[in-house]
Amino acid sequence: MSESEAKTSLTRSSTAEAGIPPVPGEDGKVVLVFKSPGQSGPKLRTDGTADYREMECVAQVRAGALLARLQPPGPGISGRDAQGGILLAPPGKPAQLQSGPGTRISEDGQTLLAERDGAVVVKSGVISVSSVLELEKGVDFRTGNIHFDGEVRVKGNVAEGFRIEAAGNILVQGDAEGAALISSGGNIQVTGGFFGEGKGSIQAKGEVKIAIARQAEIKCGTLIVEKAMQDCQVTTHGVTVPKRDGRIFGGRLLCFGTARLAQVGAEGCRTELVLRDEEEEAMRAEKARLQALEAKEKAVAEELDRKLRSFKSLLAKAGNTSIPPKVAADMKVCAETFLLSRRKLQNLNSEWVMIDQRLSALGDRQQSLCVAGSVEGNVHLDLLHYRHLLEARDGGREFLISKEKGLIDRAAPILAVE
Repeated sequence: MSESEAKTSLTRSSTAEAGIPPVPGEDGKVVLVFKSPGQSGPKLRTDGTADYREMECVAQVRAGALLARLQPPGPGISGRDAQGGILLAPPGKPAQLQSGPGTRISEDGQTLLAERDGAVVVKSGVISVSSVLELEKGVDFRTGNIHFDGEVRVKGNVAEGFRIEAAGNILVQGDAEGAALISSGGNIQVTGGFFGEGKGSIQAKGEVKIAIARQAEIKCGTLIVEKAMQDCQVTTHGVTVPKRDGRIFGGRLLCFGTARLAQVGAEGCRTELVLRDEEEEAMRAEKARLQALEAKEKAVAEELDRKLRSFKSLLAKAGNTSIPPKVAADMKVCAETFLLSRRKLQNLNSEWVMIDQRLSALGDRQQSLCVAGSVEGNVHLDLLHYRHLLEARDGGREFLISKEKGLIDRAAPILAVE
């Protein structure tokens, strides 16, 4: 017997004496079905490059979606004792689904389902669905841009060039630089500074509340500026600066409602305050659009008219000579198009004349402007298409703005500020 054969024989003999121990079954598992954050990686652009600002970090689901399922435990593998008897293997331990807020376990106990729309949160094995997305460390390349159908709360800063789009409220407990915050149905609050640097923007259907804003574009229902707003382009239905030392300076503020301000303007800069009636402004914009279309259609009609004159001149020279079929067909198309263009012009003219009549029927429209503190620098008011330079002596007064009468001192107490 060779040395290798002797070793093999010895091993078999040892195994027979000791037996084969059983192998316990594998424990059951909770298998997550939803796509976990970061699984998909960066989004690919059409040119093949990767967009690392689109990381799909939010696991977002709809009500009724499958979140997790149970994987049953394994049966294990039986062993044998030294006498050849069977040693039964213990089965694996079954797993348990842990249902958190916004989820429910199915009737058969095998799956976990979402009870509402929202973001999936897994914490200590408990799976929840929340209508509020909380980001503990800000928004940057770790998270990518945020697109969420509920409310977003950011504990930290929003890095340059990143976007937060939400259906509900957005709260940023920090600063944002060169970012975009968009709430389609709620409010936006930035407790720190929003430094747009000419490319950042805020857009909200409801209220925007901000401590400091600089070189940003802001569009919102109402605006509250707690400390300062510098060189911003703003469109709002109402603006308030509630604190005595709050200041708006530089840029352009377009307000369709009441403006209650503290300090306005600064030395060495131009500040433009534009107060408008929204209904009137919308009608004027529509009239301008119709007139622009009318001008384009006139140019088309004039060109067609020149072609028709050329055709008529050709017919006069040809006399009884037959016109080539192609020329006759072109002349027919040109005549039909000219008639259509004339009808378009008549309709456009009728539409903007009707808008003029509606504008005349509006009558006097009034808004109010309160400047509780000082006015400095070059501050221009554009009040319902009537311009006025607001001088420093006008500070600390409240005005009624009338389309027919301009700026009227209301002789009323100014807005109390903190």
